[in-house]
Amino acid sequence: MINREKMLYWIRISALLIDFLLIALYATCLFGVVYFFTHDRPLVFSPYMGQLVAFLSLTLPVLLYLICFEYSSKQASLGKQICKLQVHNINGGKASLQSIIIRNVVKLLPWEIAHAFVQALFYFIHRNEEPPIWVWIGLIIPQLVAFVYFITPVLNKKGRGVNDLIANTIVVRETSRS
Repeated sequence: MINREKMLYWIRISALLIDFLLIALYATCLFGVVYFFTHDRPLVFSPYMGQLVAFLSLTLPVLLYLICFEYSSKQASLGKQICKLQVHNINGGKASLQSIIIRNVVKLLPWEIAHAFVQALFYFIHRNEEPPIWVWIGLIIPQLVAFVYFITPVLNKKGRGVNDLIANTIVVRETSRS
């Protein structure tokens, strides 16, 4: 028999996949718009400018989506709403805006680190240079961190992820508010 924490873990994974599909849809639309305007003259940025553009056009909107929805009265992203989950503080009440911000910044940190090193990789490839070893290491580290993020809720008695532990939050089954 599956215990409640393991079941909640798989429900959280389902919510994450739903949110990821929504984010992937947004990213695909963003890519389509950029391609439409630049297909005959590709944009080439320095790694710093590329990172800034990627942050402003992709990461920041995703971060704002997560923060706004998790701090709303529903206390859940669309994926969590579909899966009947909510983000609470560790005492069971509504999480503070600061906790929601910290939770989601920590959640997206490996993604943003990966973006930075992908920008560096493209920079070297565009210049027909072999990327230095630090670029390859920088691309592996976020994958390792993401792995830790995925196993932490399994190892944690209450199923809290790294971002929840740092932000003092917990994801729970939706509670009815009277």
